[in-house]
Amino acid sequence: IDMSARTDVTLTGKATATGTLTATAGTTLTTDTTAELSATDIALAGQSIQSAGSATAGQALSLDAGPDGARNSGSLSGRDVTLTSAGDLRNSGKISASEQARLSAAAALASGASSETFGREVTLSAASATLDGVIKADDALDVITRDGDLQVNGTLTGGTTVLSSAAKLTQEGAVAGTRSALLTAAETLRTGAGSEISGGDVALTAPMILTDGNVLASATLALTAGSGGITQNGVLVGQETRLTSEASIATRGTI
Repeated sequence: IDMSARTDVTLTGKATATGTLTATAGTTLTTDTTAELSATDIALAGQSIQSAGSATAGQALSLDAGPDGARNSGSLSGRDVTLTSAGDLRNSGKISASEQARLSAAAALASGASSETFGREVTLSAASATLDGVIKADDALDVITRDGDLQVNGTLTGGTTVLSSAAKLTQEGAVAGTRSALLTAAETLRTGAGSEISGGDVALTAPMILTDGNVLASATLALTAGSGGITQNGVLVGQETRLTSEASIATRGTI
């Protein structure tokens, strides 16, 4: 099935293909809440994408939005699920990939409080990101901001969990890496009161580190700060705990 229009494309009801289902809009592509798309491969594209229905692919499912961005409030599933936006990207629905889930935005990436993103491997990249809801990878979870801040309010879990911010990294939720959890910020890395970071090996690296939450490692816990130093008000736990700073280290919490 191949659908295209110079202006808008709106999908409602059921559409099933044994091969590939493609829908391309010159302006806005919309899947209504009543839409049920099913095919071996599904490719949706438009200058703007509003996805509220369900789309199930046996293999690859892709949403490719232009500078007007993409919003998903529906259910997207497949072997590999890829969402790409030349503008903002917001997910308030459910994304499920049996293999790889990739979300990429040229501008801001946001996941809502009720959102769910699952995959064996999950990769999120954007200029800046605010993450609520649940994001879970059975193996590798990678979150990268290229220019702006990374704000974590939800639950992020992976086998190896890597969070990297080109600016500030603020962790107010729960971050876990079964094998390892590595958090890096180009500016300040802060963990809020009530937050938790846990894993086998846990490493926090930034010019300035402020910890008010719990940071728990079953093996090695390492905090490495630059000229801004380390201020620790929360709880640090590790079989081996190392705090290294180019400036001061102030510990007012529990180690």
